[in-house]
Amino acid sequence: MPTGKAFLLSLPEEERTEFLRFALGDSYFLKITSKLSRNHDLPFPAALGIEEELLDKFQKLNTPENFTTNLYVWVTERYNMDQMSLENLILRRTVCLSNGTCINISDVGSLCCPF
Repeated sequence: MPTGKAFLLSLPEEERTEFLRFALGDSYFLKITSKLSRNHDLPFPAALGIEEELLDKFQKLNTPENFTTNLYVWVTERYNMDQMSLENLILRRTVCLSNGTCINISDVGSLCCPF
């Protein structure tokens, strides 16, 4: 089993979806803040609306090397997702793409993580 998948499955089932949002958000917001100003109007991780206790737990996890980057690349390539669509998926848990396909963050979780 790939390291990323084993790591995700090691988390309590009820925390996996929020962790995926956190991990995707971590990589996404790092990319956009390096391209834009450091004062982006969507502060991470507060913009996610995840309980503080859970955020603290996620920030302290020993995630596999390059997990957030690999997740970001895998999701954007698998779903052919642009930056705005990815932001919507992270913040709203659901996004409908221009081709009519709608994706829920739990869809990502059920297929994650082949790395």
